[in-house]
Amino acid sequence: LRGERSMKVGDLVKYKDLSGQHMFAEYRGVIIRQIPGTNNTQVVLWANNNLKQSHNAKNLEVIKEKE
Repeated sequence: LRGERSMKVGDLVKYKDLSGQHMFAEYRGVIIRQIPGTNNTQVVLWANNNLKQSHNAKNLEVIKEKE
């Protein structure tokens, strides 16, 4: 999955954390909206706390593609 395709609404993602210290390191969520533009912003609904947050796609990693 690494860079092979664009993220899509419905994909299961995790926060890409290289340090292990980020508050979202263990979070898993679903992309619920995409905001086009230079940052390739993805709106994620995190399963851990039902929070909706916007993240740059480069900070997210797809763990399961929507089928």
